[in-house]
Amino acid sequence: MSDDEYDVGYGKPPKNGQFRKGRSGNPRGRPRGKKNRRRAHDDYQAYSVFLEQAQRLVKIKEDGEVRSVGRHQAIVQSLMTTALKGDFRAQKVVVETYEKAAAEVASKRTAFINLVFSYQTNLRSWIKENEKVGLPPPDYIIDPDDIRGDPATDTWWIRGPVTEQQKESLEWLRMQRAGHRKDYDDATADLRRATDPEDIMTLEDIRDSAKVRLDMIDPPVIDYEAWKRVRLPGDHD
Repeated sequence: MSDDEYDVGYGKPPKNGQFRKGRSGNPRGRPRGKKNRRRAHDDYQAYSVFLEQAQRLVKIKEDGEVRSVGRHQAIVQSLMTTALKGDFRAQKVVVETYEKAAAEVASKRTAFINLVFSYQTNLRSWIKENEKVGLPPPDYIIDPDDIRGDPATDTWWIRGPVTEQQKESLEWLRMQRAGHRKDYDDATADLRRATDPEDIMTLEDIRDSAKVRLDMIDPPVIDYEAWKRVRLPGDHD
């Protein structure tokens, strides 16, 4: 058989259909990140199922009382009980896990405190610099004075909006409240001078309507402006 002759058959495709030497049969290859995205999605689903099962409630008896806790809590409590009974392996797991958890919580609390101090310091400095050169204050959501901490108890508090949407909602509520307050005050003042029965009736309607709207607006405004405890890693109460 000459060099130009070639038998086509099983395992011997036509030469014009063969891969060229040194070139990939799939030059584009697998799309970048496709497999990783699928794996991330599978991991997310697996974690979701795991958390759902771990958080299902079971009943345990403690100090003579029966109460419902998550399965993960029951497992931890069982491990603690075993450790307290003197099981060395359980004690080792408890101590190592506790030290790791305590370090992680302390790290996150420290990071939060540093973030708060940095935010307050930088924003206050920015506000003062703008005042010096006659510029309006910078646009911000959380006022630096609306975050405070108590070193004695290691607790932190915040008031006011914390998102742009909440800020817009609070500004709208305050504007509405100011308008209804003016209507209420004006109607109340005019009622003191009114003598015509029809005028009195109209003014009473305006006053009462404004009062109803104020009663509706005041609670959310008060809630926004109230100090709220910031729940940090490690807080339990």
